[in-house]
Amino acid sequence: MHFEYSFEIALPRDVVYKTLRDDLVHLTNYLPNIKSIKLIKKELTDDGIKVLNKWQGNNLAQLLEGKIAHIADMAWLDRAEWHDKEHTCNWSYTPFILEEYINAHGIYIFLSYGKHTIIKISGDLKIDIASYPLVSSELKGTINDELFQNFFRLIKINFETIVNGLEDYIKENDSTYKQTKC
Repeated sequence: MHFEYSFEIALPRDVVYKTLRDDLVHLTNYLPNIKSIKLIKKELTDDGIKVLNKWQGNNLAQLLEGKIAHIADMAWLDRAEWHDKEHTCNWSYTPFILEEYINAHGIYIFLSYGKHTIIKISGDLKIDIASYPLVSSELKGTINDELFQNFFRLIKINFETIVNGLEDYIKENDSTYKQTKC
C-alpha cells in the first residue's frame, strides 16, 4: 500500500537536508520511539552518499508482541541513497526478523519554501504476516489489515518524530542557526 506525508520545518533546506543526511545517528536523544541508530556503512557516490544504518525501535515490537511468537524487540536496516543535486533520498527498511513478510521503501524530497523546508515522504509498504508460520490461526484472517492500519499510524508518528527531533537537534547544535537567531 502506498503512503504520502508532507512536513514543514522552519529551517533552510540545505541545513535540514545535510543534517538528516550526515547527523542522523546523533538524533537518537530527540527520538523517543527509537532506542538507537548505528551507522554500519557510508559510501560516497557521484551525486551524494549511500548509507546503511541499523535502527533499534520501541513501538514496532509493542505492535507485534502477543500476536506473533518470539517478537520481543525490533530492529531494522535503513538503506538510504542521498542525491545532493536533487535534494532527494531513496530509502528502504528491512527488518531483522520477518524480512520476507514486511517491506517498506520510498523517497524523501526536500523542497525549499523561502527560509522553510518542506519534506515530502512517500513510499510503499508490503505486509504479509498472515503467511508467517508462527502467527496464531485465529489471527491469520485479520492480522494483515490490522497491521497495515497500525503501521501507517506508526510510520506517520515516526516521521513526525524524526522531523520534530531534527528541528530540535538543529536548533541546539547548528552554529549557523544560532548565529542567524542572535
